[in-house]
Amino acid sequence: MTYDLHAKQLAIKAIGTVESNLNYTAINYSDPITVGFMQWYGTRAAGLLSNIRTNNASSWVGIPASLTNDLDAHATTDANFWTNRYLSRDEGEPLRNVLNNNKSIQNDVAISDLDSYANAATRAGMNLDGNTDAVLFFFVMYHQSPRRALGVVASAGPASDMARLLAVCLNEPVLGQYRTRYNTAASIIAAGDTSGIDPTPGPSPDPPDEGGDVGAGTGQTRVPGPVRYVSKVGDALHVHLAAGGVVIVNPTNADTWLPVLDRSVGADVPPQPDNPDPTTPPVPGGGSATQTALVEFVLSRAARYSYSQGASRLNPEANLSTDCSGLMYYTYQTVAGINIGTYTGNQYTQGTLVAETSGTLDESLLQPGDLVFFDWVGGRSTVDHVDMYVGSGNVCGHGGPGKGPVVKALAPRVANAVKVIVRRHVN
Repeated sequence: MTYDLHAKQLAIKAIGTVESNLNYTAINYSDPITVGFMQWYGTRAAGLLSNIRTNNASSWVGIPASLTNDLDAHATTDANFWTNRYLSRDEGEPLRNVLNNNKSIQNDVAISDLDSYANAATRAGMNLDGNTDAVLFFFVMYHQSPRRALGVVASAGPASDMARLLAVCLNEPVLGQYRTRYNTAASIIAAGDTSGIDPTPGPSPDPPDEGGDVGAGTGQTRVPGPVRYVSKVGDALHVHLAAGGVVIVNPTNADTWLPVLDRSVGADVPPQPDNPDPTTPPVPGGGSATQTALVEFVLSRAARYSYSQGASRLNPEANLSTDCSGLMYYTYQTVAGINIGTYTGNQYTQGTLVAETSGTLDESLLQPGDLVFFDWVGGRSTVDHVDMYVGSGNVCGHGGPGKGPVVKALAPRVANAVKVIVRRHVN
């Protein structure tokens, strides 16, 4: 097994099963606010509910003012409040319907959680792709208690297989009290069966695979035809064709979109090779149509997004926030339909290796759209940041804390890094 979407689904099934029996409407009245199929608690529960109110406000129906007012009055990071705030049944029962109507947001939050758990596993020395079963079991422990999960890995050794981690876990003073929980999770992971997750989690805005379902949870199914899927970029719609290429259509009024017009011949622009704006000139230094489109797309987002590692970072348009790897995932997925991975610890191993160096970098090797990864700490098997090479000796990315992305000169960043890795996904 490798650490891919299937593995994430398996981890979510394991955690969701032991937490709530995969009940998306689960609410625990015995503890401070605890909701959802992953039984998010305290500040994390508040974050989920705030996410729902922000991204699907029309579904926030029938919730008493007592809960709504507290979400307005207290930051989701206010641990002193939310870890002491219990839900009443008058609040919780109507909240079940809201949770049921926002399964996709719960899945997005779960995927984001796993990305942070994966970073923790990598920092602990675990191999995501080489020892995936053990990593997924670590996720189950980490979801319950990060400190104790890290203690189990330190005691067992980061290269331990799942059986060894389970044995050490069951002897841990606190985690060992939940024997059924961890034996069940280990059995689910060993079986490798992801059935029962509703709807199938996947990072938004990852488009459906050919032949898969769309509109999960809405009763829609994929209809075979010339159109694979449609995405929205700015005010335009991108019609991705099953045969390849994209037709860009712009709004003319509230109800009508028309294909982009080639003014030189007075006809519609033919389908483009995943180019979100066929009227833009090539970027400095040349590049294929797709490379040009990637660069123009990320440059067009300059200073648009706040910095956040929250649940919606893989879909920055949801709340205008993202981080470095979320921005690159969104750019490649939207423009080229390529899933490059959802966090830096995964992205820097994907694609074709162009260069791996320190101190200096031969920029003649780079092409527009290449991803440049920086390790500023050293001594680890991971990286700290990712930018996109945009030509003319510059990179563009979002490292916070202010709004981004921003364009920066590449050479000084290379000089300050312990290690630099360049990866290419398109030519």
